[in-house]
Amino acid sequence: MKPRLAIVVQRWHPDVVGGSESEAWLYATYLSSKYEVSLVTSCARDSTTWANVFPAGESEMEGVSIRRFAAAAERGPYFRRLHHALLNQCATVDGTFWTPALELEWIRAQGPECPELYEHLGQNNYDGHIFMTYLYSTTHRGSVGLRDRSLLVPTLHDEPPAYLQAYRLMAREFRALLWNAEAERQLAARLWGPLPGARVGVGVSTEPADPHAGRKHYGIRGPYLYYCGRISAGKGVDELLSLFRELNVPGLSLVLSGSREMRLPRDGRIRFLGFTPEPLKFSLMAGATALVMPSVQESLSIVMLEAMAQGVPVIARRGSGVTENHIRRAGAGFLYADNKQWREAVDGVLAGDRQAAMQARSYVLREHSHEAAAQRLLQACARWL
Repeated sequence: MKPRLAIVVQRWHPDVVGGSESEAWLYATYLSSKYEVSLVTSCARDSTTWANVFPAGESEMEGVSIRRFAAAAERGPYFRRLHHALLNQCATVDGTFWTPALELEWIRAQGPECPELYEHLGQNNYDGHIFMTYLYSTTHRGSVGLRDRSLLVPTLHDEPPAYLQAYRLMAREFRALLWNAEAERQLAARLWGPLPGARVGVGVSTEPADPHAGRKHYGIRGPYLYYCGRISAGKGVDELLSLFRELNVPGLSLVLSGSREMRLPRDGRIRFLGFTPEPLKFSLMAGATALVMPSVQESLSIVMLEAMAQGVPVIARRGSGVTENHIRRAGAGFLYADNKQWREAVDGVLAGDRQAAMQARSYVLREHSHEAAAQRLLQACARWL
């Protein structure tokens, strides 16, 4: 009989766009041959409110049990005021001086608070647990009393909440941590101290896609830069839009797909496609002049690796050790920190460099195939669970 394993993530649905959500599902598929896997999550679709959208209960998908539990309350103005206070303090000091009680109150208000999920984990005697993302209550509250037989996938960024002592204490109680990148491990060592664990990450699709299907489906003409993911200021999209609108490159457009959390300017050169099914997403990557990655809050950047696997150059914002490391190790791609470097990067991808694109693809095939990631994950689970 297979050991029973729970993978706990704050939200999940095939149509939800998010790095930790995608990673949770990939881990479930990697482990389903050796474990009886349950993906334990909330009923929420939207990570800004945690409104219950999906029905509570159990379902099954591709041999993985999906168990959903309702969030007790939606996130609203109270959390935003509390979060604003945290940001204001962290803007002036390295870390915070919040009391332990205030830190715990911030985590509770951040949510999603799912009491029945916590009860389920406490009563079901899983043989092991993998908690995705350090930030949310589903990890902080859900792992209480279980951390000695659990692994944490922190998906850590250098952001104000990471400095809260409550998270440092939590991380140090887990049996081991699974890192997405070496830069993430180094950040955690600086914030939380040295911890046992291994770099695992995830694999990405490496099958070459048709570069014309996405163009044809959406009626895209001419060269375009492509952004895929959460369209929000927190992901640097506001700066990206500003930089793009200052470009004067005839015929070049910016195509965005994913979940929109901010207003977009009225500009005929900017197209928002909404959610795109995976075959079309990969086609849009394959047909793009470059993928743009404006976010500095990345622990792996699956979409960046997916684009590299399609032999497409990446233009990434400086400030993320993870994305900078991908470009350095692949020997391909461009980094920018200001308007001048942005323009140089765009000129570089428009000029084209087939050899560099193939170097990027070779890097992903070597380090980030599904087979390589699954082997690392299975080895980690065999060692620590």
